[in-house]
Amino acid sequence: MAVINGFKPNKKFNELSAKWMAESIKLNEAKSEELRLRTAVIEEVFKEGVPKGTNNVLLDEGWVMKVQGKINVKVEASAVDATRFLIEEAIKEGKVTGFNFDDVIVYKPTLSEAAFNALTDEQKKYVRNCLSESPGTPSLEFTKPKRAPK
Repeated sequence: MAVINGFKPNKKFNELSAKWMAESIKLNEAKSEELRLRTAVIEEVFKEGVPKGTNNVLLDEGWVMKVQGKINVKVEASAVDATRFLIEEAIKEGKVTGFNFDDVIVYKPTLSEAAFNALTDEQKKYVRNCLSESPGTPSLEFTKPKRAPK
């Protein structure tokens, strides 16, 4: 973590940071309220839950409420090898027609930042051939001091 010592907050900084804090609080409150209201509106129509896919609800005066039903699916990595074995056996035994398990469960390359950072500069040059970098949006947080400054 980089610590910038010697910065003296000025009037502009204090005004900007106070406005940011206020807007950040309002945004979090608005997000919570939006989610609460969205859930209430949807539950009013779909008492038994939202079916997966696009659901169009015809309203008065030609309005249409479009609700996207979603199901979150996560691959249980610890079960992949056993599942692959079961499928291969089932295919051999003729219980299922052949298909490529790797077409269904796809592995996506990701960068291990810890391993990358442990490389030498020379090693990093080679790995960077398959990386693209762009600046991200920095996060911002203010923390209270553990004790009041003297």
